[in-house]
Amino acid sequence: MKKIKSLSLTYLCSALVALTMSFVFTSCDEDKYEAVNCTISPKLENNQVSFPKEGGKKVLTLDVTRDWSLTKNAAWIGVNPQKGVKGKATITIKVAENTGDARKGSIKLSYGGKETTIHVLQAGKNGELPEGPVSGKMSLADFYKKYNTDKNSYDADPIEEDITLEATVITDVDGGNNNVSFVVGVQQGDTGFLLAIPKGTPTPKLGDVLEINVKGAKFSHYAKKNEDGTIAYTAEDIQLSYAKVKVIGNKPIAPKVLTLEQIYTGQYKDILVTVENVQFVKPNVKMNASAPEKNWYHKLSDCKTKAPEGNADLSLKVLKKANFAAEMTTDKNGSVTGVLKTNKNKEGNLTYWNILIRNMSDLQMTADRKEDPNNPADNGGDNNGTGGDNNGNNGDNNGNNGGDNNGNNGGTVDEAGVIFLETFGTPVKGKYWPSVDKYDGWVVKTNTYSDPLMTGSYSNASARSTSKLPAHIWFAANKTSALKIEGFKTGAKLQLSMKLCTNQKTLNASAFKINTDKGYVALPDTELGKNKFNEYTVDLPDNVSWIQFEAKGLADGIRLTDVKLVKKS
Repeated sequence: MKKIKSLSLTYLCSALVALTMSFVFTSCDEDKYEAVNCTISPKLENNQVSFPKEGGKKVLTLDVTRDWSLTKNAAWIGVNPQKGVKGKATITIKVAENTGDARKGSIKLSYGGKETTIHVLQAGKNGELPEGPVSGKMSLADFYKKYNTDKNSYDADPIEEDITLEATVITDVDGGNNNVSFVVGVQQGDTGFLLAIPKGTPTPKLGDVLEINVKGAKFSHYAKKNEDGTIAYTAEDIQLSYAKVKVIGNKPIAPKVLTLEQIYTGQYKDILVTVENVQFVKPNVKMNASAPEKNWYHKLSDCKTKAPEGNADLSLKVLKKANFAAEMTTDKNGSVTGVLKTNKNKEGNLTYWNILIRNMSDLQMTADRKEDPNNPADNGGDNNGTGGDNNGNNGDNNGNNGGDNNGNNGGTVDEAGVIFLETFGTPVKGKYWPSVDKYDGWVVKTNTYSDPLMTGSYSNASARSTSKLPAHIWFAANKTSALKIEGFKTGAKLQLSMKLCTNQKTLNASAFKINTDKGYVALPDTELGKNKFNEYTVDLPDNVSWIQFEAKGLADGIRLTDVKLVKKS
């Protein structure tokens, strides 16, 4: 009996030892396990590499925990080596010269049952990179076609598919022609629509490139109900609401240049366009005579094209909350840039075409006015009470012809003509805001801009904007800097206006100097606002050939915008 017990105890001890050793060895093996992972350096934004039209090569380092292989999908892309073992490795991507259109391709990296796609973009012969999303994102055109059911926001169903879009912001909340700050216009290619920004998400800026996930969102026409539950109105604009939005870059879209004939075909809407060689039918009236109560419209003409039957003439639309409502329409001819909108009258038998400018720099009208056989008496200027806004409201103009609320046609000192209006475009911040000696986003391309007081490698004056202030030139505190403007037409009876403010401290406007080739011109002896622009106007000597704004060692920075030179009548 004792022998049996002894043997049982021996077997039991052996089993425990074996179990313990098994646990030890298993634990050691699990400690050595490496998760399937891949790191690419340098880090790629949106997993993409871009090449100029001339081509070139880029070197990337892979750190992979499994053996890997590369597969390209285009003959114009070269990659070497095309496979390797786990660990670190260097790969080279080569692209030849491109003499055709911009193009996209991809390289698929496979490792341990996983895949990572490297997107390859190359500029075309015009030097521009391809627009639109890289592979894996639905185009706006396909999305619009699939999900536009023409339902209102109450009847539309949430989107169930996990779809990602890429689009660029084409409206300018900071520019001021917006009724609400949380809705922006977005575009990709020739497709555009409104995008409602979710609560808690900062409103994107003009030119921001957005990544939009639409799962759970609604693509519908905004609607509002009466107290009894019936629909009060439905907006004509289609809007994407409740989507997840992320800014992934900033690259403003170039407007599509269209003629009035092309606009009236109905092929384009909700995209950024430029219409050239047009003029206001009713000049020298307020941009919005009824702000902030109603929207306002001004008819545009190219002096040759008549709107086809069933269409109203193209009008410039100024929203009721536009911060340039008090500005005047010019009597000059030129180009107008903005978002092309369309809506119908209540009966549905007349289509209105409106162009919604983002800010005053969208008006580049400096050429002489032309004879207009279609509007010999300058009749017009609004939509005669049928314009409408994004909330579907009609009757915004009360039948007035672009004048003020008393039916007057207006008129200011610039009736004889605006020589130029510089609003400083859309500055884009890289590591720093662009200094005036480097900046190339000037609105008035015929002028020349420089800083003659610059002593270092860059100017202490720079083009910039803030979340609350439009584009402006910033003259740094305790520095010497200048902005010289020349190349404009000159003459007698010149008047210069501008908007100025400081940053944080109190300064007198007279401390900021205005110089010309005929001598200095003094600003009024008044206090500048702090981060709130006030307008100042001074008379200039006759026939000045240049204007120079100067800040020398001031205790606070100065902001300058809306520089306008006019010839008084």
